[in-house]
Amino acid sequence: MTVPFSREELEATLADLGFANEFSVYVEYSGRGMFGDKCFGVVHDKSGVEVGAALAQLLEHDQDTLRMMLRDARQDSMGLSTITYFPRWSFDLTVEEEETD
Repeated sequence: MTVPFSREELEATLADLGFANEFSVYVEYSGRGMFGDKCFGVVHDKSGVEVGAALAQLLEHDQDTLRMMLRDARQDSMGLSTITYFPRWSFDLTVEEEETD
């Protein structure tokens, strides 16, 4: 499923919440048990609650999508950091590619 916001919007929302330098957004992450499928994820050193807060702000008018995304959320350890990722959810990369051209 395609998320109804862009990577830039997610990064801007994290920055607005005061977490600009504490997170990095992965566009194509393949987590445990995904067998090569790709989704988006957010790398962080905190609990991941901040990621949920950013999604809640971005999806304040789409509670059904927010619930589905939070239900799908998973976490993997990345050494000193953690990635919170969302199997089945990805950015529309065709839009992102057009914006960088």
